[in-house]
Amino acid sequence: MNRYITSTIRRVSNAWPAKPVISRLSAPIASFTFDDFPHTAWTNGAPILESFGVRGTYFVAHAFSPENLNKHPDTEVMPGVLYYELDDIVAAYAKGHEIGCHTFDHKRVSHQSNYELLGSVDRNAEFVKNVLGDVIMTSFAYPQGNVSISAKRLLSRKFSVCRGTRAGINTKLLELSQLRCFNLDTNFNKNSIDALIRETKACNGWIIFNTHDVINFPSPHGCTPELLHEVVAAVAASGIEILPIKHALGRAMFRPIAE
Repeated sequence: MNRYITSTIRRVSNAWPAKPVISRLSAPIASFTFDDFPHTAWTNGAPILESFGVRGTYFVAHAFSPENLNKHPDTEVMPGVLYYELDDIVAAYAKGHEIGCHTFDHKRVSHQSNYELLGSVDRNAEFVKNVLGDVIMTSFAYPQGNVSISAKRLLSRKFSVCRGTRAGINTKLLELSQLRCFNLDTNFNKNSIDALIRETKACNGWIIFNTHDVINFPSPHGCTPELLHEVVAAVAASGIEILPIKHALGRAMFRPIAE
């Protein structure tokens, strides 16, 4: 398949709405998420969120579990990044953070059939249940932000909400099969924080921030504790409510009875 066709398929897949719903937000909200669940996302990231009295969403893939990495040392990982221990998942859930699904094997969804993809998310659900007990994950994040039309259709039926990696504030018509986010990584311009907050408040939007490892010398997909603290502090100071994905979805779907 040539590059033009591949690029066209990618654009069409990203643009195709599988689960659009009208936002019922009467006030802006924000969420902080962590893909792959590196160990430092817990040891350094969680204390930052908790210092502001808020919680985040950690997307877990079995591929990065200690068991899998020990059995399959050739698993594709970010160089120099340590991933979660099972105790990290237990502690995060116990403290009120959300545990979301990131597939079993962390493969691009566009490279899998619906049968393979369904098997992957079901196996990951079983893995998390074995760690946490009878916990059902309702939020999903696409590995590497990769999507396909068939995967969006399938996963938007399987999960309440799916998050991608395309930049943008979610507002008015929420595409729950591929929510947008801003990646806190080496390319993030911290000078844009104030403008993003103003825009989110102006449109009563849902802004999502996503990162991976949280350490002083992060991978290209991670961020420093300083940057995460700066962004969380700015959002909290603005009065925007910070919620895990599943709780934010409740805000976006239902207006308070008092209204």
